[in-house]
Amino acid sequence: MKVSLAAQTLSRSVSCALLFCKEKQIPGFEGVEATAEFAAVVDDTFDLTNSCHPLALGSKAPIRVNNKETILTRIDKASRYLRGLKDTTGRPLIQGQRKTAILGFLLDLQSIKGLAEDLVWSSSPLLKCLLTRKLSQDHLELFFATIRNRT
Repeated sequence: MKVSLAAQTLSRSVSCALLFCKEKQIPGFEGVEATAEFAAVVDDTFDLTNSCHPLALGSKAPIRVNNKETILTRIDKASRYLRGLKDTTGRPLIQGQRKTAILGFLLDLQSIKGLAEDLVWSSSPLLKCLLTRKLSQDHLELFFATIRNRT
């Protein structure tokens, strides 16, 4: 599945639509709360790992000194949720065969937290804000491809 398709499918708007359909008692939408919560958490995690404009607001805002508590709360909430996911047998997903995506998200969140602590939230910060979009694998691959082409 392409990342853009996953991001569209697991979005806040899909989460809200599922809950709306349940509220309106549309057949087939009984018990969608867990799916709606999953979509909302994944959407928020995508937003945390994809901030790209220094003036963005809300969940898409870059990491700054003034939103430290909000960012830490979001990282903690997403990390706890992802660690708590279980398969149909009750086994945690991070211990199963398909743990790669969960572990990847957890690693991304902890890396962003560490970078923010070192670069933005330290006593002598090097950055005013941290834009996380450029930390993705695509950008790293382009960067290293450029270096390879110059050598």
